[in-house]
Amino acid sequence: MKRRHGRGRRGGGAAESSGKGSEVQLKPWHRRVRKTLGYEGPGGRPAPLIDEVHRLLHLWKAGDESKVNEYLDEKGLRHNALFNQLLQALIELAEEGSEERALMEPSATT
Repeated sequence: MKRRHGRGRRGGGAAESSGKGSEVQLKPWHRRVRKTLGYEGPGGRPAPLIDEVHRLLHLWKAGDESKVNEYLDEKGLRHNALFNQLLQALIELAEEGSEERALMEPSATT
């Protein structure tokens, strides 16, 4: 996932992205392990949706369904149309048979 440098950064910092010049590439979800990933930033700034998806991927992989449900409810993601559209798009972009896709597919029906 690449984005142009001029669009501004919504959280994450240097540890969450890599690249130089005019393009920045978001690190894969499994390499984004910040404890605050998917939670509000400084000053109550909302977490970017991609961070929320990546937090959920970590929770799903850990296998604690109660934590997954708690996070979904706490963030109101079950009824967030934009979140669900992003999740569906990421599923379609993920390689068939990949761990990432396998983790996301069941939640698309939640």
